[in-house]
Amino acid sequence: MYIISTSDTSINAVSLAKRIDVTYKTAWSMLKKLRQAISDLDRGILLSGAVEAKLEVYMKQPIPTYEALQREHAAIIARTVTSTNCSYFKIKLLPAQKHPRGLLTNHAEKQFIKDHVSIDYTHLEINRRFVHPPRCQAILPGIARSAFEWMNETFHGIGLAYSQFYLDEFCFRQNHKAKLGTCPFEYLLGLTLSSATKSLAAA
Repeated sequence: MYIISTSDTSINAVSLAKRIDVTYKTAWSMLKKLRQAISDLDRGILLSGAVEAKLEVYMKQPIPTYEALQREHAAIIARTVTSTNCSYFKIKLLPAQKHPRGLLTNHAEKQFIKDHVSIDYTHLEINRRFVHPPRCQAILPGIARSAFEWMNETFHGIGLAYSQFYLDEFCFRQNHKAKLGTCPFEYLLGLTLSSATKSLAAA
C-alpha cells in the first residue's frame, strides 16, 4: 500500500515481486485488490458543481489503418473544480462509443453523466469531439496524455479488461497531489480496511 500510494510512477507486479520477495502471482493479486479498492472508491464519488469533460482516445494508434483503428477505445476525461480551485479528475472508458475519433454519441454521453456526475451539478461542459494535439492545449488533454503514457511506460501493455483499474489508480494519484496536508498512504490504508470490514460483514 505504501509503495502504490507514495510512488510517483507506481509499480508493476514483476518489480513488486522482486522487492518484497514473493511470487509474481502473489504480487499481481495484491496490486489487483488495491486497485479494485481505489476503483470502488472512485465510483462512489460523483462530479458536482462546475464539471468539464472531453472525449479522448485510449490506445491511440500512430498509423490509423483500418486494422489499427479497431484497437482504439473511446474515453472521457472529466474534472470538477472546487471552491478552493482543486480539481477532482476521472478518466473513464466508454464501451458504448464505437468510433473514438468521431463525435461523442448521445448514448455514451448520457451513460457517463448517469454514472459519474451528480444530479446537483451547476454547470456541465463536454467537448464532444476528439481534437488532435497540439490544437488543444487545455488541462484535460494533457492529463489524459500523461495517464496513457504512464500506463505504457510503467506497465508495458495492459489488457482492456484491466485498463480501467489502472486509469483509476492514475487519477487517485493525480487527485491526491492537490490535497495538501493529506497522506495518500493513510488514505489508502483506511480505504482498504473499510473494504475488508464490509466484506467480512457481508460474509
